[in-house]
Parts: sequence; C-alpha cells; structure tokens
Amino acid sequence: MDIKDKVAVVTGGTKGIGLAIAKDLAQQGAKVFITARRAVEDEALQNELNDLGITFKRSEERRVGKEC
Repeated sequence: MDIKDKVAVVTGGTKGIGLAIAKDLAQQGAKVFITARRAVEDEALQNELNDLGITFKRSEERRVGKEC
C-alpha cells in the first residue's frame, strides 16, 4: 500500500508501539502527527522526530464526567 503524502495521526506516539508505528509511517513517506499526554523530554528523541518530519502535539488533560 502506498502511503506517501498521506496524513497519519498516531495517539500515544512518544513511546512503545505508537512511537514505532509513527516512525515506520514517516519512513514510508506519510505526514505524521503524534499526540501524547506527556511532552517529549528526551532531546535526542525530539531531534529524531524532527528529522523524520513528525509533528508532535501534547494533548490537554480533560476530566470526563462531573466532579463530586
């Protein structure tokens, strides 16, 4: 399947399986956007994501339901 220039959104993309998927999609030519609850604190990882053209957005925490 050709994914060159397709847009991919990967949640939980700063570690584990999500990160591996984001990297693979970027290497295949997709435009990748990742989101996660925590910021990328590892400078080497941030540089690698930038080199691959991966855009990162930290999600805002929101509570679901009413507070007691």
